[in-house]
Amino acid sequence: MAYNSQDLLKQFGDFMMTFRQRGFSAFSKRGQQFWAKQPQRGQMRVLLLLNEKDQLTNSQIVDELDIRPSSVSVMVKKLEEEGLVERHDSTEDKRVSLISLTEKGKETITSSHNFKAEFSDELFDSLTKEEQETLGQLLNKLTTGLSEKFAKWDDGEERPDFLDHMPNAFFKGQKPQGWGGFKGNGFGHQGPRGGQFGPRPNGFDPHQDGFNPDRHN
Repeated sequence: MAYNSQDLLKQFGDFMMTFRQRGFSAFSKRGQQFWAKQPQRGQMRVLLLLNEKDQLTNSQIVDELDIRPSSVSVMVKKLEEEGLVERHDSTEDKRVSLISLTEKGKETITSSHNFKAEFSDELFDSLTKEEQETLGQLLNKLTTGLSEKFAKWDDGEERPDFLDHMPNAFFKGQKPQGWGGFKGNGFGHQGPRGGQFGPRPNGFDPHQDGFNPDRHN
């Protein structure tokens, strides 16, 4: 079957609707059980950062995550109480206290990655490895192309006439917030309920922890 651009848009919309209506529901019960045992989103950001950097001072965590020193102190204290991080003196300067993951903290990161792997495997298991590779390349190409177009449209360059007839819900000012006009609901950059570490809808948040484990801000 040959697909034109309208067919592709409909297929994409159908996929997103099915994913939003059925995908989260299917994982909701397991998600509730899993996330109930996980650190809160701000604390998870600290864990992910320490997993990447090994050990840091309080001030370094503040700089890396760009949050208030008082917030970092509270989160680190909570993580210490839960046995996820520990403090120890720097070998170079005994006045400097370094923070690092405990074994329990490392296990928390590992379980997060495992949950991510289970979710992604379930989502794409109807495709072969070759098809997944092709899909990834096509989505990357599409995302890059759209980003370039949106940047030009934001600057008023090459702005197509049809945008003047789009509902205001599609945009915040001149910037598209996700096709379909569903700002913050999975179509735009914010993802489901917004952000990598956004709230947990029905106890399940695919952007919490390791669904993008390499990011920490």
